Amino acid sequence: MCCQYEFDPSAWKNANDGRCFVYDSDLEDGVWSCPHDAVDGFDHCVFHLDSDARPEGCSVERALLSLLRSTRDQPSDPGTVETTIIGARLDNLSLPNALVSGSHQFPIDLRHATVDGSVVLRGARVVQPLRLCGVTIGGDIDLDGATVAHRLDLSGATIEGDFTLRETVFRETVSVYDVTIGGHVEAKDAAFEKTATFDEATVHDRSSFWGATFSGPARFSGLTVDDTIQFNYATFEDDAAFHGFECEQMLAIEASFEHGGTFIDTTVDGSGDFAGASVPDHLTFERASIGDTLSLDGGTIESIDFDGATIDGRLSAERITVTDRLSLEESQCPSGVDVRGGDIETLSVSLTLAERDAVRVDCRDTSIRSGTLRQPSDGFVLYDVADGTLGDVRFEAPSASNALTGTRFSQTTFEDFDFDHHLDALAAANWDLHATVAPELYRSVGGDESVDERSDPGVLESTYLKAKNGAQKTGSDNVAAEFFLRQLRHRRSGHARSFRENSGFARLKPATRWLRNAGLDLLAGYGERPLRVVGASLGVILGFALLYAVLLPELPPYGSTAGYLVLSFEGFITLVLGGAAAIPNPRIRLLAELEGFIGAFLIALFVFTLTRSIHR
Repeated sequence: MCCQYEFDPSAWKNANDGRCFVYDSDLEDGVWSCPHDAVDGFDHCVFHLDSDARPEGCSVERALLSLLRSTRDQPSDPGTVETTIIGARLDNLSLPNALVSGSHQFPIDLRHATVDGSVVLRGARVVQPLRLCGVTIGGDIDLDGATVAHRLDLSGATIEGDFTLRETVFRETVSVYDVTIGGHVEAKDAAFEKTATFDEATVHDRSSFWGATFSGPARFSGLTVDDTIQFNYATFEDDAAFHGFECEQMLAIEASFEHGGTFIDTTVDGSGDFAGASVPDHLTFERASIGDTLSLDGGTIESIDFDGATIDGRLSAERITVTDRLSLEESQCPSGVDVRGGDIETLSVSLTLAERDAVRVDCRDTSIRSGTLRQPSDGFVLYDVADGTLGDVRFEAPSASNALTGTRFSQTTFEDFDFDHHLDALAAANWDLHATVAPELYRSVGGDESVDERSDPGVLESTYLKAKNGAQKTGSDNVAAEFFLRQLRHRRSGHARSFRENSGFARLKPATRWLRNAGLDLLAGYGERPLRVVGASLGVILGFALLYAVLLPELPPYGSTAGYLVLSFEGFITLVLGGAAAIPNPRIRLLAELEGFIGAFLIALFVFTLTRSIHR
């Protein structure tokens, strides 16, 4: 007698909220009828008998393997093949270390089955496809060490216990779509050779894919994990999609992405750990929400996109290498961004802040070859580029004159930096790169309280030396001149500091160096201010004219008091038209010769400074 069990999709849909996986092609007269023989003395087959009614010694596992190994011909209609057991009622399904294989390739079809206990295929070799859509399992699914040679479909299933697949090898696609798992998922060192889909699944405990290999596309979009999920040391050889992924604790993916990863609209209530990740393609976190710190420390990534993302903790990307672009457009990072020691091809930052908020983007010791660093319309961003290297990087703000306000320069190297683009901002800062950030503001956003470059002349001199060299390389000669002035003035401050720190004869050397430095600044602005030479020359002429008036009060040259000035001019330029005035006093002659010497020096200095300024 044939089993009397029937599955009515309409009745099932009226009694259940989920999706029905029995389709019209499976039905006859609106229902699916079980094709198996009933157990002697019963109306149902071994698979549809209630567990308490099943005779002793009647094994579901033996019956299933017997069906698989049957040599009789199977019908062409997959809904009536003997391995189709829709709506089965099982205590357990335990086939550890078994060879689950048949004389045909029809799937083991347990759609909408109910397993009160666990499904155990630990160490098994499963050759048949497994169709477990909509099943309800009261215990665990244990696939540890198994090899699944064909498709595994768990779509819509409910697993009240754990789902373990340690070191499991899946040769074909795996679908865990819309599955609810009451326990944890453990997939350490599992191998997914084709597409692995966990979209829209829910896991109520922790999950681990530690060391797993995804050779095909990995789909985790819409997955919800109520605890921590780990992908450390996993390898994604194809695309990895986490669109709309949600995690209540920590997301740890210290993994290798060979074809990029997308975390668009992802929500992680805890922290995200991508430290050491290797991604030779694009990694995107558009509109993602991270409740705590997100770490990308030590990663090597082609490009990263955080546009529209919100990271409540710190975005930490120390020592990161980005070979293309790191973008933070319209992002919210209230705890700051840290890319210290990184190597970034292009950095684009435009943070969104609340009014009066201030955050720090820490780019110390970072090489940035190009990019744009913007100030927000509300709030304030401190860009710390101390000890870093800036290429074609542009600083922007709502007002061009404030573009560099809030940027901390200290011993920064400039390679291809366009100073001419920032002329308004440099002029507004009076060319004082070191003074664009107040120390109290620097400390308020987490800066080192022990650091104050303004009190260290050596650091300031080095800062302006590097800025001058960078300006010269790009042909910004006028900018280089301003930085050169400040470089030498801070060098003078260094001499003064050395003088104060020494005593006795040890003070002689810094004192003479300070005097030489101050003299050059006073006379010619270190060769950058020709008008200062003109002013010094006029001062010498007037000064000597007064000396002549003091020494020759009764015998003014050329018969008038203006002769003192004429005599001083003649001495200064060592040029006399016609006959010179008779000057019998040898002291006057000595002064005139001294004035001539000084004049020759100042004229030469004027020619040098004028030529230098015209060249700039």
